[in-house]
Amino acid sequence: MTHLFPPGRVLLSQVVSINAEVTVLLDAQWRVFSCNPAAQAVLSASAEIVLGQEVFAWIHPDDHLTLKNSLQHSPVMDAAESVRVRVRRANGEWLWVRASSVSFLNDPNVQTTVLQFHPEQRLQDKHRRALWEMAQAVNSTYVLPEVISALLTSGVEVLGAGAGSIRLISANGQYLELASDAGFSTQSTVLDSLLPLTLKMPVTDVARSGEALFMSNQTFQALYPEIHAQHGLEFQSVAVLPLMVGNRLLGVLALLFHQNHKFDVQEQTFLQMVAQLCAPALDRSRLAQELKREQDWSRAVNLNSSDIATILDDQGLIRYQSGSIERILGYSATDLLDQSIYPLIHPDDHPQVQQALVQLFPGSDPVTFTYRGQHQDGHWVWLESIGADLHHQPHVNGVLVNSRDVSAREEARLVQQDILERLTVSERNFKRLADHASDLVRQYALDGSVVYASPTARDLLGYDSEDLLGPDPLHHVHEEDLPALQEAFQRRFSAGFEQEKFEYRLRRRDGTYLWVETVFKAVRDPETQQITAFIDTSRDIDQRKQAEQHLNVQLDRYHHLLDFTASLEQLRDPAALTAEALHKCLELTEYDYGYAFAWSGSGLTFEAQAGMTSAAISDFMDELRLHRLTPAVDQAIRRASPGR
Repeated sequence: MTHLFPPGRVLLSQVVSINAEVTVLLDAQWRVFSCNPAAQAVLSASAEIVLGQEVFAWIHPDDHLTLKNSLQHSPVMDAAESVRVRVRRANGEWLWVRASSVSFLNDPNVQTTVLQFHPEQRLQDKHRRALWEMAQAVNSTYVLPEVISALLTSGVEVLGAGAGSIRLISANGQYLELASDAGFSTQSTVLDSLLPLTLKMPVTDVARSGEALFMSNQTFQALYPEIHAQHGLEFQSVAVLPLMVGNRLLGVLALLFHQNHKFDVQEQTFLQMVAQLCAPALDRSRLAQELKREQDWSRAVNLNSSDIATILDDQGLIRYQSGSIERILGYSATDLLDQSIYPLIHPDDHPQVQQALVQLFPGSDPVTFTYRGQHQDGHWVWLESIGADLHHQPHVNGVLVNSRDVSAREEARLVQQDILERLTVSERNFKRLADHASDLVRQYALDGSVVYASPTARDLLGYDSEDLLGPDPLHHVHEEDLPALQEAFQRRFSAGFEQEKFEYRLRRRDGTYLWVETVFKAVRDPETQQITAFIDTSRDIDQRKQAEQHLNVQLDRYHHLLDFTASLEQLRDPAALTAEALHKCLELTEYDYGYAFAWSGSGLTFEAQAGMTSAAISDFMDELRLHRLTPAVDQAIRRASPGR
């Protein structure tokens, strides 16, 4: 079978006939040998009228050169950049179209140039529809991830892109963070989650320059050979657009296409319009997300804060109440709005709260006051509040009162105050008793220093009370009693110590010593049982001690008398008996020497002596031996003699 045209041209004609795009096939002389129904519809002419004519017959004369240059420089088996020309319809109307061509003239099986027309009105309608669909998608939500997903999903679909990604500037402005992506089949450096702006990549270059970047396959390979080598087989062209709001960069939109787009002016303008649509939507969603985050944070802080924030107007009505009031006083944040604060305050505390609020005026220092606030269940909670006048701040326009629960502190203070009051009364009573007691009363600190001495010190020792105060409690103790007393004083911190009694001598002001009996006792805290101080009471036992000493002397004499009697009973020699008796008499008496005389009818005769005798007494005794006693003595002796 013989063909008028090369077999490839026939097959191409059949394919073009069912193509929806406006397509005509030209021979080497630019004559139309085939046009599809879409072309006939645009030209409003049948195939018989169009076929066989030069294509320029349907082109505006002013556009002949533009189209001719485009046809002459059509890439072999690749789409040329589109040119803008006017075509004449059958009714004489001129229609603006975008014309693009692909040359197959060098292919012997085809020998054809494929010329396609894209009516601008149809393209503009397509762009408008795409923008409308994207606007609908991004306006359906304010949630940032959903907005980003909608932009990519709808954007990639309506723009005919094979894949896309959106990256946002990091908070520190040093990185591009991947927000979302669509259409990528493999993970690579293109999809690294965090890209420093210093990298040499299309998205980082656009972020730094703020200028859109449109790359055909050839430009992509020339500018970024490493990235092209990794993705060039899948994506033939790339559009990277900055997402700007005013002069502020939000991020970068990257679109990758499977076809080799030339990105004419109209396409670039459309893609930049897409970026201009995306940027405000992203910014609005980001702001909404930040606002929600701040609101959630503020709500969490208000609910869990230790302070209650309250705003009062000039009449003391509550205009704002933070959520933390529910945790402290049991009310919700709205229960007390537009109500006066005074019904919530203990009646006894109204004056101090009123006085504090009166002190507030614009520019005044904050005022702190403490009072009792009523819980929702009726009990009272101690609150400490700091009030500040913020009428000068329009968003407040009132008095800001921050209140915190200080119940534990106030209850502890009241307990301490009660203890101090009772302690004061106790100390007053103690001092009254001590001041009027006949015994010396002293109080000691834990380190042993004397901190109080009763006035009895003057009567007992001749010292003023102040003379006994100080760090050395044993200063006036007799040196013979000091070691035992020091040892006893150290036992005050032994386990289970309560009290101890001891006797010792204290030095008076005049230098003499006084025997005293002292009871030393620990003072313990009734709650903790810890020792907090020591007290002692000392009484005068000097007379008792003297009586004891006299009694001991008498007892010693009695014991000697018993020994004397026993020793006399054992002696039989009169001379030995007389000497022993004279010796025992000196031991039982206070005499220093003694003499024994024998009585007979002729008078007294010297028998024995004991003790130390001076020379004068010896002479007297010698003279006494030579003389008879006086008649009176003689008579007395005779009357005392037995049998007389």
